[in-house]
Amino acid sequence: MKVYFFFVAFFCSLSATIGQDIKILSLKQEHIAYAPKNFYVSDVVDDRKVKDSVGFLRNKGQKKTKLNFRDGAAQTLKLFIARNVTQDKSKQPVIMHISKLDFIVKNDNPDNSSSASAEVSFAFYAGDRKLLEMTGAGSQTSDTGSLTFVEAYVRKAVENDITKFDEWWGKNGAKIPTAATVKVNATIGKTTTKTDCIVYSIHRPLEIHDFTGSPTGEGMELASTMSAISMQSGGQTKNGQIVIDVVFTPYFSKPSSWFKEQGKNPRVLAHEQTHFSIMAIKACELVAKINATVFQKDSYDKQIEELFRQYVNAANEEEAMFDEETNHNTIADKEKAWERKVNDKVKAAGCY
Repeated sequence: MKVYFFFVAFFCSLSATIGQDIKILSLKQEHIAYAPKNFYVSDVVDDRKVKDSVGFLRNKGQKKTKLNFRDGAAQTLKLFIARNVTQDKSKQPVIMHISKLDFIVKNDNPDNSSSASAEVSFAFYAGDRKLLEMTGAGSQTSDTGSLTFVEAYVRKAVENDITKFDEWWGKNGAKIPTAATVKVNATIGKTTTKTDCIVYSIHRPLEIHDFTGSPTGEGMELASTMSAISMQSGGQTKNGQIVIDVVFTPYFSKPSSWFKEQGKNPRVLAHEQTHFSIMAIKACELVAKINATVFQKDSYDKQIEELFRQYVNAANEEEAMFDEETNHNTIADKEKAWERKVNDKVKAAGCY
């Protein structure tokens, strides 16, 4: 029993000490008339290095006393907003950060008056992105004490900054990317401004005179096709989400492709056309893959580049397999089988 009473006495003594060092404040629960139309406050975060006070009180003949809210600034403001601000949670969620909350209350002025000063900064974030920060300062001199100034100033600062941010967000929100994902719209390019290139089309097959390059090497190859996929992109922000439009264009390069004289015949031309068609099929598969992929805001450019490389490499590998299995168009039945397979894939792809 003696141990028990000793513990109670010690606990009460500790509470009294805390009471002398910290003045606990509370916010008047008063409904705010303004209701934000474009966002709602989903959380409140205290960014201040020192969170155990919101300022100081000086009374005559006493040492400086800390001012603080019972549950801390962040929790107090979060509960106040939840209880007193009408919010539409179908709108953009925004986190309010406390950058500065600093009050000095003096009840020891030489003229026996009381005074209070305030510096308050709130910043609004969408996720980790800082959108807008607002800072205010004010002061008051009174004959009846100034502690009420603190809680009234905080309530008014919350109301003013929510109102101003809502107006700002209404004008600028659609232009600012806040969504974690990026919408990528991929399409196949059908035209080019380059006169030395031919864009893939089933309505415009290759012709021997398209191969304007000079033959290279002394190997068995009778012709060579240089085909590739170009990528062009542009973007904008719509309703808080980055939207990227990407165009992939399978093309044939005239000056980089060639025929030897002994190879200028329909059989060799059909082989080269199949090479071009394989590249076009992979471009179509790439478009389908991108349109089915969820891209992240922080990595969408790398994701697109990786997929682009993957499908171009796949096209090169399949073309190499085509040459290997047909022994560069010297095994007639293999050649015909490949041509039929590739033509069927072009039709099934639906891009051309």
